[in-house]
This record gives sequence, structure tokens and C-alpha cells, in this order.
Amino acid sequence: MAFSFSDEALGVPTLAIVLLPIGLYMLWNHYRTLLEAKKPFPDLPMPPQSHWFFGHVKMLFDANKFPQNLYTVNRDSANKDGLVGYWFGNKKVIGVLKVEDARKVFLRESNRETIPVVARYISFILGEKSLIRLNGREWRIHRDAIARTFVPSFLLHSQKDVFQVAQDLTQAIIKRIDETENKVWQVDNIHPLMKMVTMDVIGKAGFGVDFDCCKNLQSSPVVKAFDLLTEDLTIRMKSPVLPWNLFPNIFPTKQNKLHLENCGILRGFVGELLTKAQKEYIANENGEAASTNGNSKHQNLVERLTAVHEINKAKGHDDAKALDDALSDVMMTLLFASYDTTSTTLTMVLHSLSIYPDIQNNCLEEVQSLLKNGSDLSNADELCYCMGVIKEALRLYPAAFTVARTLTKPLQLASGYVAQVGTHMNVPIFVMQRDESIFPKGDEFHPERWAQRVSSTSSSSANNGQLWEERAYKVDAEPSKGSIPAGNPDAFFAFSAGGRSCPGAKFALQEAVIVLANVLKHLKVLPVPDFKLELRLQGILPYPKDGVPLRIEKRQSLDM
Repeated sequence: MAFSFSDEALGVPTLAIVLLPIGLYMLWNHYRTLLEAKKPFPDLPMPPQSHWFFGHVKMLFDANKFPQNLYTVNRDSANKDGLVGYWFGNKKVIGVLKVEDARKVFLRESNRETIPVVARYISFILGEKSLIRLNGREWRIHRDAIARTFVPSFLLHSQKDVFQVAQDLTQAIIKRIDETENKVWQVDNIHPLMKMVTMDVIGKAGFGVDFDCCKNLQSSPVVKAFDLLTEDLTIRMKSPVLPWNLFPNIFPTKQNKLHLENCGILRGFVGELLTKAQKEYIANENGEAASTNGNSKHQNLVERLTAVHEINKAKGHDDAKALDDALSDVMMTLLFASYDTTSTTLTMVLHSLSIYPDIQNNCLEEVQSLLKNGSDLSNADELCYCMGVIKEALRLYPAAFTVARTLTKPLQLASGYVAQVGTHMNVPIFVMQRDESIFPKGDEFHPERWAQRVSSTSSSSANNGQLWEERAYKVDAEPSKGSIPAGNPDAFFAFSAGGRSCPGAKFALQEAVIVLANVLKHLKVLPVPDFKLELRLQGILPYPKDGVPLRIEKRQSLDM
């Protein structure tokens, strides 16, 4: 007898049990489809691949599809005014591509509400009170404290620390070269070496600590902990809602144990520094004067920050314990920002110079001209072409590839479109700084956007051996045939802009320029055949996917 789904065969209750899950699934599937098709702003285009729960977050932070997905969301989906609407979870986001819109967002708004799941993962490393997460009065207090530490006297004094680290690095590399048979040292990945540089610099100039990574070309436990935690963040963000990823303190997995161990290493390091600085401040009866007049004993970054912090406590800004807890998180933010970002920039610079030998020779020419005129290469202001190289690398490979603000009042954009209160405004810096309409030949490496040769009417000796000078930008200026137009500084957002711009931007530029000049004085970087640079996201930062291999050899005297 043929089988049939009749009432007699299954009975009404049984049939209902069978059909109910199917019906619920079909209903849910229809509802999910509606959610994924729903536009946050009816009059703005929306990118494809919206997830019913995450929106476009998973797409944007897909580590192995960077920067393709970034272009898909922000450039390919935008309207003629450079606007696009999408979802960060349940948050409505407007992406902007025009310079005037980006500047208006940065200059008029400092509020930033981080997506809860992203904020939670960032807090695993940087803490609940990191500057990335803070807003309002609390953010202003700590942001002001940091700004007051990066004063000219600190920048001037830190030059010798950067110079010493660069010397340690070049001497260690020369030793490795001398040990090779063909006098060429092939490095499988230059990025870890640049991390040693930045950690040594922040150790000396920022914390008064000698890590000596560059002397031995070996990472410190702090460096290793940071690397493990950034990779751990990448893994967690691939599956952001898994309970064992969200609650490492509850689920004792192998990954979570390693995570907590390395968090402990970093927190212990920062805690020891702050305890020492606080004791020294309290012991010094003139601590407040020393922190403000800049004429007494030189203070490193943590000492300056602690001094400002103690003054704020004395003035009654919040309770003392809350400020102490916040200071630890602020220090973690500074350590993260100064370590990972500058090391990646230097890595990209050396890679670029290896494949563009003419640009490397221009750097060397500038270095040698300054050396002949008595410079010791410890002053970044003299190295205009090297500065142009660093800026061009930051244009092409910004560490903050996308930056957001959350509106506290309506904002009218260049097209007349008015974004409402609560809207997240996103500036895709990576996309904008490669836009052909903003930076012609945007995917090409041209330091001449930022520097130009000193005119023939100025003698080299009158400029202390400087062959290059900063290039001024003029709106609507026509470049000479075959030359690249000057870079628009108003469209250069590598350090963001406005109230939330990077307070350590000058320090980072100074560090990168001095390291670059001193490395090129002694060493030549060469490409590894068949290597092709690819980028991926590690945590929230763009990284070279499989590292950057380089061949390095010693320079001969007057080697060009």
C-alpha cells in the first residue's frame, strides 16, 4: 500500500510536530532575508552581503579579504556623492569618500561609539578605559594628559634615544651580514625586526627601559606577548559570538589560557612602570614643577603622564582609584599605538625602497649631503625627502585603515545630505588615500608628492646640506609635464584629524625618519625575487600577509 501523509497515517498531533519546525524555519528564513535586504538609509545605496546579525562587520573585518571587501563596501557601492549606507551590527553607518565630508566629520565630531562586540575584544588587550573606547569628559581628561606629554622638549630629547636604537640595529645587522658567505643577509621577514626597533624606542624614550632587542636581534617577552595577543584577536573576531571567545575567563581552553598569560605579562609590565613613576613623583617635592617647566631632569613619557595624572587627582578629577585604573589602560593604548603602527610603516617603507632603487638612492643622496655638512642624522627636520618617503608609505598603508565617529548633532554633508544624531560616520582612510581623484596615480609610490628639490637659486651650504624641502600644496595648481602633483595635506588622514587625531604623530614621524636615515647610511635593501606583497588584517590593523622578506647588504663608502 502506498505511503501518504494522511490524518489516518500520522495523526493530527504527529503531523503538526513534523510541520511546525519546517514552518518556523521557512518563517525565520523569510524574516532573515528581509533583515539582510533592509537598508539603513532608504535614500543611500547599501553594499551586498549584509548579515542579518552582524551587518557588514564580518565582511569588513574578514582578515583574508582585505582590502577587497573594504573597496566593495565603501567605493564600489557608493553613489555619485561618495556616500554609502551600511550596518555595523544594528548600528546605522554612512561611509564618506569626499575630502570635505571626511574633514567635516573629523573636525566637528569627537564622539565615537564602538560596536559592542568589537569593543569587548579590544578591551581584552587595552582595557575598559582605553582611549579608543572613552568619550566625553573622561576621554578629554586623558587625551589632554597625553597631549601634554608630547611637548617639544620631550620630542627633542627623544631624538638621541631613537638615534641610539637605529645604531644598535645597523650594527647588529652588519654583524649578521659579515657572518654570511656572500655578504648578503636574506631576512625571511623584516617586520619582526622593525617591531624590535619600535619597542626599543618606546622603551628608551617612553618608559626609561632598555629592552635591547636590536642589540641581539631578539624579541623581549613584552614584544612576544603583544604579537600573540594581536593574532589571538584576529582568531576571535573570525567567530565573534562563540562563548569561549567572548568569555576567556570562564572557559579554560588552551587559547584562553595563553591569552590570559600574555595579558598578565603586559599588565604586569605596565603596572611596574606606573608604580615606579608614581613613587618617584611622590618622593619628589617639586614633581609638579618638574612636569610643567621642562627645565629640570628630563622625564620620559610615563613619568610625564604620571605627573599630569597625579595633578588631576589633586584637582579632584573623579576618584583616585578610577583614575589609577584608567591610567593603566591609557598606557596600554600608547604602547599598542606606538609599537604596532610604526613598525608596520617602517616595514612597508623598506619594502618600497627595495623595489624602487631610484627612491632609495634619493634618500641616500640626502643622507650623505647632510653628513658632509656635519649632521649626525638625529634631527628629522633636516631629512625632508626621507620624511616624504615615510608620508608616502603612510598614505598607501595607513595603520588606521578606517575611522568612525558617532554624531551628537546633525551634520550636513557636501551634497546637502543631512546625517542625523546617532549615525556612525565612517571614513575609509585606506580607500580615500588611494583615490585617483584625490591623489593622482594613487596606487603608486611617489615621495615627490611631499618633497621637492631645493631650487638652484638656494645654495646647498646655505641650507646646511639640505637638497630637499617640504613641498607646498596649491589648490588647482597644474603640475609640470611628467611630474606628480603635490599631495594634499588636508586629504592625508593617516593620523586622523580633529580632536581625536593621534597625539603622538610628531613623535612617530620623527622616529620613522631617523631610523630610516641611519639604516640607509650603512645598509642597502634589495628585493627578494618573485615576492609579491599582500595585505591581511591582524586584529584591527593591516599587516603584510606572509611577512616581507628582504636582502640586506652593507654599503661601501659613497655607495649610490
